[in-house]
Amino acid sequence: MKKLLLVGSKDFIEKFNNIYKEKIDLLEVKYLLITDKDSIKNINEDYLNKYEKIIYMFSEISEDSYKLFDSLKDKIEFSYFFNLESINLKFKNNLHFGIPHISFNIITKKSLFLSIVEKFFALIILLLISPVLVIVSLCIFFSDSLPIFFMQERVGLHGKIFTIYKFRTLKNSTPKYMKSSDKNSSYYTKIGLFLRKSNIDELPQFFNVLNGTMSFIGPRPEMPFIVDEYNFIEKIRLNVNPGITGPWQLSKAREREIHHNLEYDIDYIKNKNLITDLKLFLQTAFKSIR
Repeated sequence: MKKLLLVGSKDFIEKFNNIYKEKIDLLEVKYLLITDKDSIKNINEDYLNKYEKIIYMFSEISEDSYKLFDSLKDKIEFSYFFNLESINLKFKNNLHFGIPHISFNIITKKSLFLSIVEKFFALIILLLISPVLVIVSLCIFFSDSLPIFFMQERVGLHGKIFTIYKFRTLKNSTPKYMKSSDKNSSYYTKIGLFLRKSNIDELPQFFNVLNGTMSFIGPRPEMPFIVDEYNFIEKIRLNVNPGITGPWQLSKAREREIHHNLEYDIDYIKNKNLITDLKLFLQTAFKSIR
């Protein structure tokens, strides 16, 4: 029987038990309750000899705690779990549901050469799809007047704020920062729902790739007020350029808010390489054509 140590606040652990009670019964589970950020220091060498796996479950994590976990991860299987409602079965292995613990030093930074190549291809794509951009713009104008584009502040690389561009799909009366899950067909313009479902509304984001604020592949950029609530681990996704498409964008998890499914982004960042990016780009192209 596997020995598992859950480390977290009382409320968090109780919620975990309620959701995963049947699976917990298959394991030998022990608990270490923590009441503040400093008590995480109670995890020491003694625990490494008693347990096969540690799942850290706490809404906040400091840089000091992160460094402690980073030093332990080579000695014991370690996971940081912040998403109890995760629907991402891809990342579930027994009770190891959370984000794999990774170091910043394994994040591959994009080279200047690749950035230039990406911008060049973005320019070519914009030239090729320019007739589509014009036609869609005219359809939006004649069906629902101005503005043609939806512009919103998002958080990009290293927390820098930038403006994201999309074709407007929602009525002007719709709140600008309304959650995606709260939107229904009544909020969309006459052609808005079609643009949304076909992903045509995303085409103007090639301008973001051209100006360097986004990449073809990467985590979906979040809104500032949500990023303000990120803890130390969640901020890992800000260490790469946000993307037009990526694992989360292609998954069923897209039906929920981005911040409820950050496992996709962290897993992508951990395993990011040119082959993965090409594969995701082709999957997106195939999905769009279909």
